[in-house]
Amino acid sequence: METTGVNVDQRKFWNESKGKSWVELQPNIDELFKPISKKVIETLDARPGEKILDIGCGTGDMSFNLSEKVGQSGLVYGYDISQPMLEFAEKRRKERNLSNIKYVEADLQTHKFNGDIFDALFSRFGVMFFEDPVEAFRNLRKIVKKNGRIVFVCWAERLENDWIDFPTAVASRFLELPPNPPEKSPGPFAFEDKTYVKGVLEESGWSSVNFENFTCSHSSGPTLEEAARFLGKMGPMSGPVEKAGIETREKFFSALGQELEKFKTDQGVMMNFSTWIVSAVN
Repeated sequence: METTGVNVDQRKFWNESKGKSWVELQPNIDELFKPISKKVIETLDARPGEKILDIGCGTGDMSFNLSEKVGQSGLVYGYDISQPMLEFAEKRRKERNLSNIKYVEADLQTHKFNGDIFDALFSRFGVMFFEDPVEAFRNLRKIVKKNGRIVFVCWAERLENDWIDFPTAVASRFLELPPNPPEKSPGPFAFEDKTYVKGVLEESGWSSVNFENFTCSHSSGPTLEEAARFLGKMGPMSGPVEKAGIETREKFFSALGQELEKFKTDQGVMMNFSTWIVSAVN
């Protein structure tokens, strides 16, 4: 792993408690993102024999999907800065006996590639955390063949995403929350403004930038308690929740569960998720 001064906070964040938490929550997270994952994979349209780079591959769910699409004649490289998640992804790869996936721990904003050329770049919620996104996408463009493509999904407008709005509102009643980060700073909603994202991609040399808003309703958990505990550990409130005392945490989970009552259905706690599926060409 590079030891440059770039993305230091993000490396620390995803290699400590957050990375370990996402490993523990992997089944819940992959289930939560299932309809989004299906849509963005369809948009990429990976083909047999292609070589694809998975940006911010996390615990491996999407690289397994891509592996199936490209087949044994193709290859998937999964890159991430989180050692805990990469180790878990590698364990899962071995269990599946998949030989066409390789995982690499590296920061793609600064990583020096050794002549690798990819047919396509892909990411599920892995591109919003670069300290300098223009430099990152410029660095990535160097390794895509001419007319090669990039497809990624990122969160759209914050207020259209119930999963972030309600836990944050409840947490403010119980927890000491950090100040709101500067607009467009690295984080889940850094790319919610599509005009900004289009500018980043075009400035870094990509063309034919296209956006599709994909919104769906999906279960955050089968019960109110399970949904509250999952959302409290998965989202941006996970840091303050983890630092709080046990009594305060339990009060937060209980209050969040009550707030989620309005989303309870026979199919689970159904909440709204809004994303941008972004594509561009080199």
